[in-house]
Amino acid sequence: MLKEWLRSGKQDLQAKSLFDSAALDVEKQLVKTSPGGLTYFAEYKYGRLEHKMDELACFGGGMYGLAAHKERDENSDRWMRIADGITTTCHEAFDRADTKLAPEIFRFSDSVEARAVITTERHYILRPETFESYFYMWRLTKDQKYRDWGWEAVQAIETHCKAAAGYTGIKNVYDISSQKDDVQQSFLLAESFKVCTNRPHFKFFLYVCLLRGHCQSSQFLNLNCWIQKACAVIGLLMSSHGPGLTHLCDLEHPLAG
Repeated sequence: MLKEWLRSGKQDLQAKSLFDSAALDVEKQLVKTSPGGLTYFAEYKYGRLEHKMDELACFGGGMYGLAAHKERDENSDRWMRIADGITTTCHEAFDRADTKLAPEIFRFSDSVEARAVITTERHYILRPETFESYFYMWRLTKDQKYRDWGWEAVQAIETHCKAAAGYTGIKNVYDISSQKDDVQQSFLLAESFKVCTNRPHFKFFLYVCLLRGHCQSSQFLNLNCWIQKACAVIGLLMSSHGPGLTHLCDLEHPLAG
Protein backbone atom coordinates (compact mmCIF):
# COMPACT_ATOMS: atom_id res chain seq x y z
CA MET A 1 0.00 0.00 0.00
CA LEU A 2 2.86 2.38 0.75
CA LYS A 3 4.39 1.86 -2.66
CA GLU A 4 1.00 2.13 -4.37
CA TRP A 5 0.54 5.51 -2.71
CA LEU A 6 3.99 6.57 -3.94
CA ARG A 7 3.36 5.11 -7.40
CA SER A 8 0.22 7.21 -7.71
CA GLY A 9 2.19 10.39 -7.03
CA LYS A 10 0.74 10.42 -3.50
CA GLN A 11 -2.77 10.70 -4.93
CA ASP A 12 -4.11 7.32 -3.80
CA LEU A 13 -5.12 8.34 -0.30
CA GLN A 14 -6.99 5.11 0.32
CA ALA A 15 -3.75 3.18 -0.13
CA LYS A 16 -1.98 5.53 2.28
CA SER A 17 -4.75 5.17 4.84
CA LEU A 18 -4.66 1.38 4.63
CA PHE A 19 -0.88 1.35 5.01
CA ASP A 20 -0.88 3.76 7.95
CA SER A 21 -3.55 1.76 9.74
CA ALA A 22 -1.67 -1.51 9.32
CA ALA A 23 1.72 0.00 10.21
CA LEU A 24 0.31 1.59 13.38
CA ASP A 25 -1.30 -1.70 14.40
CA VAL A 26 1.98 -3.56 13.88
CA GLU A 27 3.80 -0.90 15.89
CA LYS A 28 1.29 -1.17 18.73
CA GLN A 29 0.87 -4.94 18.84
CA LEU A 30 4.00 -6.58 17.43
CA VAL A 31 7.04 -4.30 17.75
CA LYS A 32 8.89 -5.45 20.86
CA THR A 33 12.23 -4.81 22.55
CA SER A 34 14.33 -7.67 23.90
CA PRO A 35 16.00 -7.59 27.33
CA GLY A 36 19.21 -6.73 25.52
CA GLY A 37 17.65 -3.80 23.68
CA LEU A 38 17.02 -5.35 20.26
CA THR A 39 13.89 -4.28 18.38
CA TYR A 40 11.98 -7.08 16.68
CA PHE A 41 8.60 -8.07 15.25
CA ALA A 42 6.91 -10.68 17.43
CA GLU A 43 4.32 -13.03 15.89
CA TYR A 44 0.72 -13.27 17.04
CA LYS A 45 -0.60 -16.83 16.79
CA TYR A 46 -3.68 -18.45 18.26
CA GLY A 47 -4.31 -15.57 20.61
CA ARG A 48 -0.82 -15.22 22.02
CA LEU A 49 2.49 -13.58 21.16
CA GLU A 50 5.43 -15.71 20.09
CA HIS A 51 8.77 -13.97 20.51
CA LYS A 52 10.33 -15.10 17.27
CA MET A 53 11.07 -13.30 14.02
CA ASP A 54 11.53 -14.69 10.53
CA GLU A 55 14.29 -13.32 8.35
CA LEU A 56 11.45 -12.75 5.88
CA ALA A 57 10.22 -9.93 8.14
CA CYS A 58 13.50 -8.05 7.87
CA PHE A 59 12.21 -6.02 4.93
CA GLY A 60 10.24 -4.13 7.60
CA GLY A 61 13.23 -1.96 8.44
CA GLY A 62 13.31 -0.50 4.96
CA MET A 63 9.51 -0.26 4.85
CA TYR A 64 9.23 1.79 8.03
CA GLY A 65 12.19 3.92 6.98
CA LEU A 66 10.66 4.68 3.59
CA ALA A 67 7.33 5.54 5.21
CA ALA A 68 9.01 7.85 7.71
CA HIS A 69 10.91 9.62 4.95
CA LYS A 70 8.03 10.01 2.52
CA GLU A 71 5.17 10.79 4.89
CA ARG A 72 6.98 13.27 7.16
CA ASP A 73 4.24 13.44 9.77
CA GLU A 74 3.76 12.78 13.48
CA ASN A 75 4.73 9.13 13.00
CA SER A 76 7.99 9.73 11.17
CA ASP A 77 10.42 10.03 14.08
CA ARG A 78 9.07 6.87 15.75
CA TRP A 79 9.01 4.95 12.49
CA MET A 80 12.60 5.87 11.68
CA ARG A 81 13.67 4.57 15.09
CA ILE A 82 11.78 1.34 14.38
CA ALA A 83 13.44 1.15 10.96
CA ASP A 84 16.93 1.45 12.43
CA GLY A 85 16.08 -0.93 15.27
CA ILE A 86 14.69 -3.68 13.04
CA THR A 87 17.57 -3.38 10.58
CA THR A 88 20.10 -3.51 13.41
CA THR A 89 18.43 -6.61 14.88
CA CYS A 90 18.50 -8.37 11.51
CA HIS A 91 22.18 -7.54 11.19
CA GLU A 92 22.72 -9.01 14.64
CA ALA A 93 21.10 -12.25 13.49
CA PHE A 94 23.75 -12.39 10.74
CA ASP A 95 26.62 -11.26 12.92
CA ARG A 96 25.92 -13.70 15.78
CA ALA A 97 26.15 -16.72 13.48
CA ASP A 98 29.53 -18.37 12.89
CA THR A 99 29.07 -18.04 9.13
CA LYS A 100 27.82 -14.43 9.40
CA LEU A 101 24.62 -15.56 7.68
CA ALA A 102 21.25 -15.33 9.42
CA PRO A 103 19.07 -18.29 10.25
CA GLU A 104 15.60 -18.60 8.76
CA ILE A 105 14.03 -17.88 12.17
CA PHE A 106 15.54 -16.26 15.25
CA ARG A 107 14.13 -16.02 18.73
CA PHE A 108 14.18 -13.76 21.78
CA SER A 109 14.07 -14.69 25.45
CA ASP A 110 15.91 -13.99 28.67
CA SER A 111 18.70 -16.33 27.54
CA VAL A 112 18.73 -16.07 23.73
CA GLU A 113 18.53 -13.08 21.41
CA ALA A 114 18.56 -13.02 17.61
CA ARG A 115 19.56 -16.68 17.37
CA ALA A 116 17.84 -19.83 16.17
CA VAL A 117 17.23 -22.42 18.90
CA ILE A 118 15.57 -25.18 16.88
CA THR A 119 17.57 -27.26 14.42
CA THR A 120 15.03 -26.81 11.62
CA GLU A 121 15.35 -23.01 11.89
CA ARG A 122 19.10 -22.75 11.38
CA HIS A 123 19.28 -22.80 7.58
CA TYR A 124 19.99 -19.89 5.22
CA ILE A 125 18.57 -20.00 1.70
CA LEU A 126 20.11 -16.83 0.22
CA ARG A 127 17.26 -14.59 1.36
CA PRO A 128 17.35 -10.85 0.46
CA GLU A 129 15.09 -9.11 2.98
CA THR A 130 17.81 -7.85 5.33
CA PHE A 131 19.83 -6.55 2.39
CA GLU A 132 16.80 -4.66 1.12
CA SER A 133 16.62 -2.82 4.44
CA TYR A 134 20.35 -2.08 4.26
CA PHE A 135 19.73 -0.63 0.80
CA TYR A 136 16.86 1.63 1.86
CA MET A 137 18.46 2.73 5.11
CA TRP A 138 21.69 3.69 3.40
CA ARG A 139 19.76 5.72 0.85
CA LEU A 140 17.70 7.42 3.53
CA THR A 141 20.40 8.14 6.13
CA LYS A 142 23.77 7.85 4.37
CA ASP A 143 25.01 6.07 7.49
CA GLN A 144 28.08 4.10 6.39
CA LYS A 145 27.25 1.18 8.68
CA TYR A 146 24.54 -0.04 6.31
CA ARG A 147 26.98 -0.25 3.41
CA ASP A 148 29.50 -2.03 5.62
CA TRP A 149 26.86 -4.54 6.71
CA GLY A 150 25.94 -5.19 3.09
CA TRP A 151 29.57 -5.84 2.22
CA GLU A 152 29.90 -8.24 5.16
CA ALA A 153 26.96 -10.19 3.74
CA VAL A 154 28.52 -10.33 0.27
CA GLN A 155 31.70 -11.75 1.75
CA ALA A 156 29.82 -14.31 3.86
CA ILE A 157 27.80 -15.53 0.87
CA GLU A 158 30.95 -15.78 -1.21
CA THR A 159 32.73 -17.71 1.54
CA HIS A 160 30.02 -20.16 2.57
CA CYS A 161 27.53 -20.36 -0.31
CA LYS A 162 29.67 -20.37 -3.44
CA ALA A 163 29.35 -23.58 -5.42
CA ALA A 164 30.91 -24.90 -8.59
CA ALA A 165 28.08 -23.50 -10.68
CA GLY A 166 26.48 -20.66 -8.77
CA TYR A 167 25.49 -20.28 -5.13
CA THR A 168 23.66 -22.52 -2.68
CA GLY A 169 21.94 -22.26 0.67
CA ILE A 170 23.43 -23.85 3.76
CA LYS A 171 21.73 -25.98 6.41
CA ASN A 172 23.32 -24.59 9.57
CA VAL A 173 24.52 -21.01 9.87
CA TYR A 174 26.29 -21.84 13.14
CA ASP A 175 28.62 -24.34 11.46
CA ILE A 176 31.32 -22.95 9.16
CA SER A 177 31.53 -26.40 7.53
CA SER A 178 27.78 -26.67 7.10
CA GLN A 179 26.30 -28.98 4.51
CA LYS A 180 24.93 -27.11 1.49
CA ASP A 181 21.37 -27.56 0.24
CA ASP A 182 22.35 -27.61 -3.46
CA VAL A 183 19.68 -25.04 -4.42
CA GLN A 184 20.19 -21.57 -5.91
CA GLN A 185 16.99 -19.64 -5.29
CA SER A 186 15.71 -17.40 -8.08
CA PHE A 187 15.69 -14.38 -5.79
CA LEU A 188 19.45 -14.53 -5.28
CA LEU A 189 20.21 -12.67 -8.51
CA ALA A 190 16.93 -10.75 -8.63
CA GLU A 191 17.08 -9.42 -5.06
CA SER A 192 19.87 -10.59 -2.76
CA PHE A 193 22.76 -9.24 -4.82
CA LYS A 194 21.75 -5.64 -4.29
CA VAL A 195 24.11 -3.30 -2.47
CA CYS A 196 24.30 0.43 -1.90
CA THR A 197 26.35 3.14 -3.51
CA ASN A 198 26.83 6.84 -2.83
CA ARG A 199 27.16 7.78 -6.50
CA PRO A 200 23.98 9.84 -7.06
CA HIS A 201 23.98 9.70 -10.87
CA PHE A 202 23.29 5.98 -10.67
CA LYS A 203 20.11 6.65 -8.64
CA PHE A 204 18.45 3.37 -7.65
CA PHE A 205 20.29 1.07 -10.04
CA LEU A 206 21.10 -2.38 -8.75
CA TYR A 207 24.76 -3.04 -8.09
CA VAL A 208 25.98 -6.53 -8.74
CA CYS A 209 29.29 -7.96 -7.58
CA LEU A 210 30.86 -10.12 -10.26
CA LEU A 211 34.16 -11.86 -10.94
CA ARG A 212 35.12 -13.92 -7.91
CA GLY A 213 38.50 -12.94 -6.55
CA HIS A 214 38.40 -9.52 -8.19
CA CYS A 215 35.50 -7.84 -6.42
CA GLN A 216 36.38 -4.95 -4.14
CA SER A 217 34.01 -2.36 -2.69
CA SER A 218 34.90 0.07 -5.51
CA GLN A 219 34.16 -2.47 -8.24
CA PHE A 220 30.38 -2.68 -8.18
CA LEU A 221 28.66 -2.51 -11.53
CA ASN A 222 25.50 -0.64 -12.39
CA LEU A 223 22.72 -2.68 -13.96
CA ASN A 224 23.49 -1.64 -17.52
CA CYS A 225 27.15 -2.58 -17.18
CA TRP A 226 26.13 -5.88 -15.57
CA ILE A 227 23.88 -6.63 -18.55
CA GLN A 228 26.72 -5.87 -20.96
CA LYS A 229 29.04 -8.28 -19.17
CA ALA A 230 26.33 -10.92 -18.93
CA CYS A 231 25.68 -10.57 -22.63
CA ALA A 232 29.38 -10.97 -23.35
CA VAL A 233 29.26 -14.29 -21.50
CA ILE A 234 26.11 -15.28 -23.40
CA GLY A 235 27.88 -14.39 -26.62
CA LEU A 236 30.72 -16.76 -25.79
CA LEU A 237 28.25 -19.52 -24.98
CA MET A 238 26.20 -18.92 -28.10
CA SER A 239 29.22 -18.84 -30.40
CA SER A 240 29.20 -22.60 -30.39
CA HIS A 241 25.42 -23.05 -30.16
CA GLY A 242 24.00 -20.58 -32.68
CA PRO A 243 22.55 -17.06 -32.22
CA GLY A 244 20.03 -18.17 -29.59
CA LEU A 245 19.46 -15.46 -27.01
CA THR A 246 21.97 -12.87 -28.16
CA HIS A 247 19.20 -10.66 -29.61
CA LEU A 248 18.19 -9.81 -26.04
CA CYS A 249 21.43 -7.92 -25.61
CA ASP A 250 20.58 -5.54 -28.43
CA LEU A 251 17.76 -4.01 -26.39
CA GLU A 252 18.42 -0.90 -24.32
CA HIS A 253 17.54 -1.64 -20.73
CA PRO A 254 14.55 0.38 -19.43
CA LEU A 255 16.59 1.66 -16.47
CA ALA A 256 19.25 3.17 -18.71
CA GLY A 257 19.89 6.87 -18.56
